[in-house]
This record gives sequence, structure tokens and C-alpha cells, in this order.
Amino acid sequence: MVAITYINNPEVSVVLPIYNSEEYIEETLESILSQSYKNFELIIINDGSTDRSLDIINSFTRIDDRIIFLSRRNKGLVCSLNEGISLARGKYIARCDADDINYQDRFEKQVKFLNENDHIDIVGTKVEVIGEVEESIKVKRRAQLNIDIDEFNGEEKILTYWHCLAHSSVMFRKTLIDRIGGYRDYKSEDLELWIRALKNGHKIKKLDDVLIQCRIHGQSKSNLENINYEGIEDAMRIKLNYLEEKGTSFDQYMIWGLGSGGRLAYKVLKECYPMYECTGFIDSYKSGQYNNIPIYNPQQINDFRTNYMFIATELGKEDSINRLNALDMKNIDNYLCLV
Repeated sequence: MVAITYINNPEVSVVLPIYNSEEYIEETLESILSQSYKNFELIIINDGSTDRSLDIINSFTRIDDRIIFLSRRNKGLVCSLNEGISLARGKYIARCDADDINYQDRFEKQVKFLNENDHIDIVGTKVEVIGEVEESIKVKRRAQLNIDIDEFNGEEKILTYWHCLAHSSVMFRKTLIDRIGGYRDYKSEDLELWIRALKNGHKIKKLDDVLIQCRIHGQSKSNLENINYEGIEDAMRIKLNYLEEKGTSFDQYMIWGLGSGGRLAYKVLKECYPMYECTGFIDSYKSGQYNNIPIYNPQQINDFRTNYMFIATELGKEDSINRLNALDMKNIDNYLCLV
């Protein structure tokens, strides 16, 4: 690689937190530093790695002066993200993960889009999913991440589809952070930031281009958090906080789905809002009661009224949305997908 000299006025600041990433970090760094767009600084926060990550990063700092490298004890991802942004000199912040691969023209296309669209503050991209996992998992993740987001329905898509914006694909204006603050201490820290941005009038857009390879593996953050439901539970709390801050009434609610997602939704709602009443569950395969609360079949949807419906089934999400939309909200005030 040809040596690159320090850039005085970078337009883009790339924020890359690292924690025990020796297996993938070299390929990730090469994909960043070989971008067709050159006017960027790369801010690497080594968050207390105990493997060979530090040695690998140092080998790159010797040949590319665009790298700003901070190594310290482990403080966690959110702290690393905010620390990196605080050091940023660019007007745009590009997010990267230590195990993903950026296509060579990623920064070029995102900078061009933001320069030409002043009303958009956050721009993501579509992705290709890679990794040492079953093909069915890749197909599912690809479908989640590649849902279109239009500036006029961004809020609806972010709330309905949990993983529709790949965090590592995003570039956003630094002024966004200046206005609404940085990342907050959630496991789904990206979802919380997107919702807060939308609530404050900022716009999100996803390019049609596939510009990163998003890697799934056994130790990836999203994979670990979804296995034990920590990320899903956290996302539920973020969405419920958003409803409460909007003044939405869900003092009486129902939950569509009584699988693992529905039971988790009931647990979170009872913990967060014990004063509110769950009046029923909807499930195609169960009947009777759960915790002394009646279970209804979807065919009975016209027979009850409730303030709010929480959709907590991933497999039946599209069917439940279609059924609720067909009611024209005559029986149900509103609904929200929690998974």
C-alpha cells in the first residue's frame, strides 16, 4: 500500500471501534483505506482488545497518516462511538464495523448524495450478507437489512422493521449529533438514535446500491444479543419510550403473537407500564388463557376494541399488519411492531 499523508481538512470522519477483532480487522482496514474517495480521516478506538488487534492496527498506522488511533481500557461500544465522534473533524461521520467490508466506492457515493441532498441527514446503503453461518440465516438477514427506506416513510419503516438500516453502512451529518446528542447507553444504540433523529424532524434515506458486505458470525454483536433476546428486549423498550414521549395512549392493549416474542413483549410491558392493562393475546395456534388473559384467534379481530395492538410475531408480522390495515382502524386505535 502506498503511504498516505495526513489530511488537514477531512470532509469525512470514519469512526471504527475495535474489540478483539484480529480475525477480520485487516480486511476491514484495507477496504476503508483503499476507498476511491480519499478526503477522510479514520478514527480507530481500540476498546481494550486482548488479542492481536493492536499489532495489526499499528502496522497500518505506519503507512497511512489518515489514521487517528486511540487505545485504552474497555469501556463498551457506545462510549467508543461517542469518543470517536468527539474527535471527528469532518462534516460527515461514516460508521464502520471491524468485521465488515466496504465496497471501494461506498464513501464516494454517500458523500455525493449528502452534498446533493441537504434535507437528508442520514444515508445508509443496501448490503450483502456474508459469514460462516447457514445460508438461511444470511437470506433472512439480507431481507431485513435491504428493506427500502424513503424519506417520507422513514419513521414507519424504522418502527416496523427493526433491522432495516445496517449500522455499519451509515453516513450522517455531524450537525445531527450537535443537535440531538450522541449515542445513548442501549444495546440497540443505533435504533434509538434513528428514532430520536426522526422524532426531531431529521430525514433518513437508504441508497439502492449494495455498498458493504455485512458479516455475521458467532461472536458478532447482533448475533450474540439476539440469541439471548437482549437486543430484542432493548429494542422493545426503545419503541415503547418513543410512544410514551409522543403521548400515545396504550393504557389498554393487546399483543399479537404468543410465541417467544409475545411473551417477551408482555414481560417488558408489565415491567415498564404495570398500570396499563393487557386485555388479550391473538395467536393462530394457541387458545385458552395466558396469565389469566384470554387468547383470541385472528378471525375474531372484529369482535374487540383496544387502544393499541402490539405485534410481537416475526413470522406472522406481514399477515397481522395486512389484517389490521384492512380494518381501517375501526376497532383498534393504532398498532406497533415490537419485533
